[in-house]
Amino acid sequence: MRISRKSINFKYAMDILKDILESISGRAKSEGYHNIQTVWTDIEKFEATPIPAGTLDVGFFVNSLYMIKDRIGALKEASRLLRDGGFLVVVDWTKKLGPLGPAPDEMLDQKLFISEETVRTHAKSILAKMGQPNRTQVVVEAVRQGLINLD
Repeated sequence: MRISRKSINFKYAMDILKDILESISGRAKSEGYHNIQTVWTDIEKFEATPIPAGTLDVGFFVNSLYMIKDRIGALKEASRLLRDGGFLVVVDWTKKLGPLGPAPDEMLDQKLFISEETVRTHAKSILAKMGQPNRTQVVVEAVRQGLINLD
């Protein structure tokens, strides 16, 4: 299954490292995604990101929060970029994987994590709101509506 490129809205990839952004841009173009704009920014600085306030539906911090020195500043900037009702998703390390990942004292406090059961409960609630019995039916409906192309 592939997501239809014409059904995906515009995306931003933000980072402070230009080589990471070049890699993202090259990979996106080679895979046929022309709706991804890379943005060089320091997310820790309020109003430094050249994206209009209130325009993002969802923001992600993926395996990066431990590297951010000014977490409050980064969260304020993320909040500025999100629309009312938007979501900020934080995916971060729970344990060190060999040489990868932060030192244990740099990891987020375990009290901030949610359990798999909490995720299951929320997923059931979302499925109920969508009127679908399971995730498979959500995909079927997305295909029916042309949001996903199975080519």
